[in-house]
Amino acid sequence: MVDEELSEDEDDWVMFDTPATSQTRVSKSDLQAVRKCLSDTVYPSWLEPPPMNLGEASHGKLKAAVWKTLFTSFLPMALADTWQVGDPRLVNLFHLSAATCIIDGPVFGPQESQSLKTHLLTYLHTLKSTFPHAKILPNHHNSLHFSEIASLVGPLRSLAAWAGERTNYTLSRVPTNKHPGEMEITMLTQVTRASNIKALLFEYAAVLRRAWEQLRPLIIRLSGLGGTVDAEKDLEDIFPSHGGKKAYLDQSTYNKLVQHIRFVDPPINRWQNAYSFPLDLKQPVISPHTVMYTTFKWKPRRPLSTTTESIVGNSLVCFIHPKTQVLSYGIIKSIFSHSRQSKRIKKAEIFLLVQQFPDLLPQDIIRSPYRRLPLTRITIKYEADNTAEQTLCRLTDIKCHLIMWRRPAGTYGISRPTVVLARTEGTSTGLF
Repeated sequence: MVDEELSEDEDDWVMFDTPATSQTRVSKSDLQAVRKCLSDTVYPSWLEPPPMNLGEASHGKLKAAVWKTLFTSFLPMALADTWQVGDPRLVNLFHLSAATCIIDGPVFGPQESQSLKTHLLTYLHTLKSTFPHAKILPNHHNSLHFSEIASLVGPLRSLAAWAGERTNYTLSRVPTNKHPGEMEITMLTQVTRASNIKALLFEYAAVLRRAWEQLRPLIIRLSGLGGTVDAEKDLEDIFPSHGGKKAYLDQSTYNKLVQHIRFVDPPINRWQNAYSFPLDLKQPVISPHTVMYTTFKWKPRRPLSTTTESIVGNSLVCFIHPKTQVLSYGIIKSIFSHSRQSKRIKKAEIFLLVQQFPDLLPQDIIRSPYRRLPLTRITIKYEADNTAEQTLCRLTDIKCHLIMWRRPAGTYGISRPTVVLARTEGTSTGLF
């Protein structure tokens, strides 16, 4: 697909083998469009993007993680903007992207198994018809067995070599005092145990959560947590390392917090708004006091931040809407921790105020190049303005970061400015 002068590394571009006709190739202008997309997108700080001079031999071999990001995010984003809907090259690319998302996903069941088979078979069939000079390689054949393997052992990411290689690297740096094989085996045993425990906790997370909800009132009574709550001390003890500042919520955010707590907590608690008078002194009151953060350590090497930070990509998130329970997309406006206590519970949580990207109207949905193509991690929304809905969610509602590409009005025939959003994690069907 790519002209010979654009890349001297034929192995890296086996997907882009040069076909017979100019209608079924990636031209120099197409490659420039991909590079333009790479330079214009906003992504989180931990993500390693493809090189800006993609297609040139000077950038050397690409890492597997970079290839994955390229095919699940950047290529579909850029080429859907360049090629026409229905272009066989685009259909071929989208089937490959959807299959990659499923293989990389954390969940694998019967639905994923069937979808993976469909996407891989369609990709291989359209590969030969769209790119006649493309070669069917042994890895293409091997990929047809992924569905069967994953059905037996679970998500294929659990078999990824990088985790074992990292463990081997760590073990190789441990001083053994000239007794090789003893310390390493002990540490490897502990790593295996920790991995097994983590897998069991993940598998039985829902059961453990229900058990905790039932046992929590008894634990609180036995531990003597029924006294008054010192919100400042609680928040400092629970979240001490994030550099927050004590503050009071503005009225709008506080009202959202009250509505959220009343929605998720059992009605028996009867939480009161601190600004509603008269107050019932026998019932708990939701304090407007919080600790505000500009950056919060969410996962290892994956910080969340507000739009006041210089790295805007860390504020782009995909989350589960607390009321509708559907995947939503937005940009973080504020992060704060809040502590509350009643006679039955004592809880401190992290909340995020997220400004959502509005959904496309029906007349614009039909203009999206992704509407009739296999599901990927990519979606299109209107760009958020000051009137966009702001949703309050918990830290546990956040699922992943986003890659964002702003598109001007008129792109895809849509009259309003839009954003193309790619999830950095999850399957093509949105499972995490």
